[in-house]
Amino acid sequence: MRLSALVVLLGALSLAAVHVQAQETPPAAIAAAIRDLQSGDAASRIQAADRLCDAGGKAPAAVGALVASLASPDETLRWHAERALASIGPAATSATEPLVSRLSDTSAMVRAYAAFALGRIRPTLSVVLTPLVKAIEDADPQVRRMAVRSIVALRPPSSTILPVMVQVLKKSEPGVLVPALQSLAEAGPAAVPLMIDALANPATRYWGCIVLASIGPAADDAVPALGGLVHDTDPGVRREALLALGEIGAPARDSAPAMIEALQDPDNAVATAAAYALGRLGPDASQAVPGLRSHLQDMDYFLRTMCMSALTRIQPADEQLRAAAVPAFIEALKRPEARTRALAAHALADLHSGDAAVFPAFIEALRDSNPAVAHIALKALADVGQPAVGALMVALRAPATRGAAALALSRIGPQAAAAVPDLVRVLADPSPDVRHEVLIALAAIGPSAEDAAEDIKHVLQSDANNDVRRAAAFAAGRIGAKARPAAGALEQLLAAKDRRLAVTSAWALTRMTVDNDSLAKRLVPVLLAGLKSSRQATRVEAAEGLGALGSKAAEAQAALEAAASDEDEQVRAAAALALEKVRP
Repeated sequence: MRLSALVVLLGALSLAAVHVQAQETPPAAIAAAIRDLQSGDAASRIQAADRLCDAGGKAPAAVGALVASLASPDETLRWHAERALASIGPAATSATEPLVSRLSDTSAMVRAYAAFALGRIRPTLSVVLTPLVKAIEDADPQVRRMAVRSIVALRPPSSTILPVMVQVLKKSEPGVLVPALQSLAEAGPAAVPLMIDALANPATRYWGCIVLASIGPAADDAVPALGGLVHDTDPGVRREALLALGEIGAPARDSAPAMIEALQDPDNAVATAAAYALGRLGPDASQAVPGLRSHLQDMDYFLRTMCMSALTRIQPADEQLRAAAVPAFIEALKRPEARTRALAAHALADLHSGDAAVFPAFIEALRDSNPAVAHIALKALADVGQPAVGALMVALRAPATRGAAALALSRIGPQAAAAVPDLVRVLADPSPDVRHEVLIALAAIGPSAEDAAEDIKHVLQSDANNDVRRAAAFAAGRIGAKARPAAGALEQLLAAKDRRLAVTSAWALTRMTVDNDSLAKRLVPVLLAGLKSSRQATRVEAAEGLGALGSKAAEAQAALEAAASDEDEQVRAAAALALEKVRP
């Protein structure tokens, strides 16, 4: 199982409450919840803890009452209180010792939430590290998972955390292993000596290979030990060792003989990993050509395709090989196995260099049932740029591919101007997602999409979907002054109940040159409200719009000064630039 797959699995195993998001809660409601927590009946106290959990960082005043609830004989109240403390976060550090004591609670759920909360409130490491390490040995798997995740979240120094994580590798639970593997991989070269030791232990070598693969070329000191595992009795270890050598790349060239030998492994997954590793070596693996060619007629299409891909990397100048590889990859794109199609799409994308002959195969792949395959095809077409526009215009005509084609055109940008008429026709598509992608493509094309202005106006006036109308406003703004036919519709949307739509409409109008004070006076309040949005993109638009108004937005100076200290870097930059323009 690869690390990425383990991450997905962990998501299914985690506590349901780890996705705690604070909601807007007025102070009076927080005070009422605290009162209920202290004096209500059992059900009311649990509900109060949940309301405080929803309030999150806005409820530091509740920490004392929540801590008192940790001593309740009601197990359910105890863990609900812990969850609320976790949601409050660093403002709840005074709860550290009571939470540490709950790591010994008789209830596994309470112990698990105690470990979880300690990771969220980020207390002093020296106070909690030892009890959390002890909790890794808890009898309950949920407690073990939360203990490991919290240790990782607290970011101890490498010298402290690495030995702990190596011990965790000896466990077989994905939920415990994933944070350990991630922590080791993030440690980079510092983890390599420990991973070399892990390779010597049958209980940890499989995971050691995965960590070393994640570290990549910086793990070159592990090459000899990994090379020795190519002959391990466990095919899983052999496969992961070869994949790690492949990720290390050129520094693993001395292991090429072992990789070539592994091409004949009785386990096809191992042979495929060997082909991958040899391909990563490139021309340094020229001696592998006969072994790779021996698999080009293999019944295992994944192995066959991997070997052809490796050959094209090892012999990039061989035109005869290229001529054989392109149709082989196109044929593999039709295979029923998703992994073979994804591999073929990757290989073809690496190989085609803008060859128009492969465009139809990529267009067909846009409708693949596997999102990974469709994404690779989309990226390949977008990377080609203008030469792929004609093929994408054809793809716009088919309902199954038009959304992806519009996305690819948006990535190509102004060079896709020839597609504007076809994009406009697709604005009648019944799918709001497709209409949205089309408008984003028109926005990316910019002023060259001026012929779409009337159609954008129609969307602004009549589309029932506010996300689509917001995309239309964005497109009008990106087209700029040439989209003035849409200005009247944008002005009407300044009063829209959807305030994000109103802000984007105001921003778009500022891009068309506001030459009268009455319109400017209508735009400034809308944009000022946008600076207070919880959405980063809306705050950026608001700041940009105010800057575009220049001295007409002088009253926004104080708000922009506050936005110049925004938590988001893009908002800060937009506000700082706007200030230069609005100041007298």
